[in-house]
Amino acid sequence: MKYSQFREDLTIRVWGEDLASYGIYCFDFVNSERQYILTPDDVKIYTVATVSLPVLSIEQSMEEAKATTLYSHATRHDPNWETYIVPQGTVLRITQKNHPDRILNIPTRIPNDATLVLQPW
Repeated sequence: MKYSQFREDLTIRVWGEDLASYGIYCFDFVNSERQYILTPDDVKIYTVATVSLPVLSIEQSMEEAKATTLYSHATRHDPNWETYIVPQGTVLRITQKNHPDRILNIPTRIPNDATLVLQPW
């Protein structure tokens, strides 16, 4: 588990060791006591790519799909937890009103036996 300070009272927690075979990581927001919290209302998350796309939490995605499962806010086990799932190597732009934009680089895993091979252009 890794932590990245977003503001003095807000940190982003990134984990995913058990998700390595899927090539993804999870992240959420935690307060100054490292307790998970809902994403602040004015925080928006986007991918940094050719096209900037919003990144939704699992819970937001389920709500938009109008799914009624354990992840919906109405029936969710813990209403204070909001989790995001993104592919490894994703670069995120996180915005918040009256604060400078921040960039978060989600790590890329390299297998132990990986080798680099140069290809002709």
